Amino acid sequence: LQDNVERSHNETTERLESMENAITELQSKIVQMEERTNSQLKNRKYVNKALDWIMQAMANAKMSELIPPWIGSDSSSTY
Repeated sequence: LQDNVERSHNETTERLESMENAITELQSKIVQMEERTNSQLKNRKYVNKALDWIMQAMANAKMSELIPPWIGSDSSSTY
């Protein structure tokens, strides 16, 4: 009976240690995911700011309304 109790205790201890290791690993991964998410949120703000600037520049230059000037050679030119 004592052997069964001791074996059961050892198995339980091993399972608990395994669970503790798994929990520690998962906590580390959660921290990494939080850091990545925060970085992506910060980068998204910068991208949105840059896109707003580009759209404002286009509106100021009225690029969306005007046909751009032709740059090139005439078809009648000889080389």
